[in-house]
Amino acid sequence: MIINTLCEHYERLLDDEVSEVSRPDHSKARVSFAAILAPTGELVNLIDLREQKGKKLVARDIIVPAQVKRASGVAANFLCDNCVYMFGIARKDGKDKKDKIKQAFAAFSGLHREILGAVDDEGARAVLAFLENWDIASAESNLVIKKLIDDIGEGGNIVFRLQGDNQYIHERKHVVQAWSAYC
Repeated sequence: MIINTLCEHYERLLDDEVSEVSRPDHSKARVSFAAILAPTGELVNLIDLREQKGKKLVARDIIVPAQVKRASGVAANFLCDNCVYMFGIARKDGKDKKDKIKQAFAAFSGLHREILGAVDDEGARAVLAFLENWDIASAESNLVIKKLIDDIGEGGNIVFRLQGDNQYIHERKHVVQAWSAYC
């Protein structure tokens, strides 16, 4: 009886948008930017999600698909990662080697093809088109990237959002289902 009531309460909290309770296959992450994609996969904007705290801009806590723990090596996160993985751009600290950047972007692309390949969702298709057409060799000269290159180069997490949509792509129903099935 008590366990059933607790389970029902948990389910209600999951459905409550103001609740900060995350699904078992999700976690809270510090996110700095949202990459806005056209349905064709074109990067049309980068929105700064950081909040002013005193004199500093700090990343915002957002519930995202569960993040991997990285100590060394290459391990991509699903729909929320830094500029090295998402765009193939070195971080500002200069520690990223070209080979690792290529491996990181390839891992990110491969993970998304595996999870989203059969998903019938406009946001999923936009992410796949973005990854298919994105050229890491010319990423830093992309007009959208150039505007915020120093800020995204600080290494904060970035999420995707479909142009004209208010929710992040990782929050879309069919994408959540695909992630849960993958986990």
